[in-house]
Amino acid sequence: MKIVISLYQLTLALLLVAVVNNSVAETAASQLDTDTLVSEERINNAIKAAEESTQLEKATKESLIELYKSTLEQQKKVLSRNEATTAFIHSREQAPAKIKAIMDELQEQYNKDVSALPELPDDASTDEIEQLLLTQKSILSTAHNTLSRLDQQLKSQKQRPDTLRQQLTTATQRLDDVRDDMKYPTPTEQLPLLTEARQWNLAARSAALNSEIEMLNQESLTHVVRMGLLKAQRARTENSFKQINASINLLEKRVIEHRQSDIEQAREKTHTDIEESAGKHPLIRELAEKNALLGRELEHITQDLKRLTLEKDQTIATAQKIDENFRRSREKLEI
Repeated sequence: MKIVISLYQLTLALLLVAVVNNSVAETAASQLDTDTLVSEERINNAIKAAEESTQLEKATKESLIELYKSTLEQQKKVLSRNEATTAFIHSREQAPAKIKAIMDELQEQYNKDVSALPELPDDASTDEIEQLLLTQKSILSTAHNTLSRLDQQLKSQKQRPDTLRQQLTTATQRLDDVRDDMKYPTPTEQLPLLTEARQWNLAARSAALNSEIEMLNQESLTHVVRMGLLKAQRARTENSFKQINASINLLEKRVIEHRQSDIEQAREKTHTDIEESAGKHPLIRELAEKNALLGRELEHITQDLKRLTLEKDQTIATAQKIDENFRRSREKLEI
């Protein structure tokens, strides 16, 4: 109980910091001015006109088409990065409620009786229990994969701030270079079409770099809140993993109990059959004795299953303890 509340309070504190940092940049980040950009339709028409022109020299035609296509590519980057910027802003707005919902769900799960078998009637057959056991193992595998994915995302995000700073520096430098190019005078002998295409391209490159810088800024500003959500999601998945694993252990024990009961019934029947076979045909007595031998072998197998289940439980518990200690040690080192 105390651990959950502490984690929740810490997360909210981190979110408040992120909200304060983001409030200044929100308005500028919501949209980037694309009014100066040429429409995609107009650029495609220009490409078609250049390709069909019989008056342009080959080199000029190739330069024009290359500039037009580069402009289209840069403008697509603007749209893509604007969408990413908006997604980062939305993540900051939505994450607090998502984290609270996860923490409330965790608190509710902690109060549940994990010893209760999932959706299993008292009179369930061995086959029904085994089918449920297979289903639970499949769910456990999915949870394990989700844990691995979240761990990888957390690891990647912990390294992301340094990369972001480098990318921002590079993008800012490239934007300065584009602005310098914009100041260069246009050669008087240059064709008006080339001059126009160059202006379109420079405007598109400038917009693309501006959108990249804004996207990186928003990614940086929302990093704390997104890390908080990832950690909450991991805590939920880990708790689910533990509960599913506990139910699997209970189901395996239930299967063994059912098999033991089946063996006891078979043994009693075999004993009865042997008694009833006395004085009957030798073949009948032989079959009865073989059934008795088979029953004893099944009993040995059941005992082996009990032993293996116990060893598996002990191994899993040890592995989980080692993994938890390693994770905590790694978090302390990162702090």
